[in-house]
Amino acid sequence: MSLIDDIRADANKRLQVTHGITGKVGTQINVGEKFTSRFVVKNIDTTVAFKNVKLKVSKTEFATPVGAAQLNFNLAAQLNPGNAAGVSVQFTATQTLDEFIPADESPTGKPIFLFASEPFAELEVLADVDIGNVTGLSKLSSAEVDIRK
Repeated sequence: MSLIDDIRADANKRLQVTHGITGKVGTQINVGEKFTSRFVVKNIDTTVAFKNVKLKVSKTEFATPVGAAQLNFNLAAQLNPGNAAGVSVQFTATQTLDEFIPADESPTGKPIFLFASEPFAELEVLADVDIGNVTGLSKLSSAEVDIRK
């Protein structure tokens, strides 16, 4: 690996993506209903900044962003250490993993509802490392020679 590959691999660890459902109808999300999620990208590094921070939000088999199968957002021209930028996206639920077992098929004789988590979005963060902010490199070494020669 090159130094650039090492920087990219390490920089990827410095961008944290979080999400949360911020709007829905009722207490659960049903197929066909719209819901909103907030996505936040945070620079968790203490010294390095990122430029041109973008977020791609793509559909899954369980939900589709309203407006397109994939949405692209320019989140921040500059994301400094500790800063965050986010966007809210509305989705339509398209499928579920939830199951219903009727009473006559249930081992307890009572209906059973099985709820499951579903991946509702594929996310990709794109950013440039602001190399201009990388300063203070220091390498210590010593020079040694046999002065008798």
